[in-house]
Amino acid sequence: MDLVDMIKDSLRYPTENYMTWAVLAVICFIISICSLAQYSVNNSIVSAVMSIIVILVTFIELGYCLKLTKSQINGPEVTVKKMDELPEVIKNEFIDGIKLTVVAIVYMIVPAIIFAILAFLTGAWSKISVFVGYFTNAGINAVMSNPEAVVNAIPNAVIVDFASSAMFLTILGVILMIVFTLLLEIATAKLAETGSITDAINFKVVVEKISSIGWGRYIVYAIIMAILGIVCFIIQLIVSMIPAVGPIVSDTIVVSFYIMFSSIALGKLCAY
Repeated sequence: MDLVDMIKDSLRYPTENYMTWAVLAVICFIISICSLAQYSVNNSIVSAVMSIIVILVTFIELGYCLKLTKSQINGPEVTVKKMDELPEVIKNEFIDGIKLTVVAIVYMIVPAIIFAILAFLTGAWSKISVFVGYFTNAGINAVMSNPEAVVNAIPNAVIVDFASSAMFLTILGVILMIVFTLLLEIATAKLAETGSITDAINFKVVVEKISSIGWGRYIVYAIIMAILGIVCFIIQLIVSMIPAVGPIVSDTIVVSFYIMFSSIALGKLCAY
């Protein structure tokens, strides 16, 4: 399927499957209400309870998104026909949400380790530490009262080393973030397809899947999704400005729409 047609189909999916969207909207509504209550109330016990509810429901939300992605890869699952089936469905989605969280943590830890190792091997950490040492020895009061004198007290070589190291680490961090975000997307699809954390964190399997999709096709897809994500974020901010109900409406409608759309788009991409 052409990428543009695939994106169009994914954008239409929530409105054409409004009951499925409604379920996700309710989940997002619960998370939004509890999040607002968490920071609005002065009671620490109520705040803690709201925090727990947000975490639990978020796991369900993640599992629901996995099911949406899976529906495009393996075909739609059997829907709930009886209310007594609902607890089992919620439990499965909760477990899937935990699985996805574990996978996401792995894809955050690995680049963090790579970042730390390269920063150490290249000497960037030590150069930054030297600069921080000079800066700290100057004293916070001196920095605030006479910053120019503090800068003049630091050797130019140290400042140059600090600037180059900071730039290197920034570029390295951005590259690692982009690469592992791309890998995590496909890992999410593999988890949805197989239900296996092992497959999702197997970098060889994930890279092979990207190769089967086509690196060029996948990068174009990622760019389009990033642009649409920015557009949805702007819309979300605008809607959030509505007095009183703005944030709740934004989370319930805009956020749920984008989450569903992106989950469906990912499934369609990995189905071919």
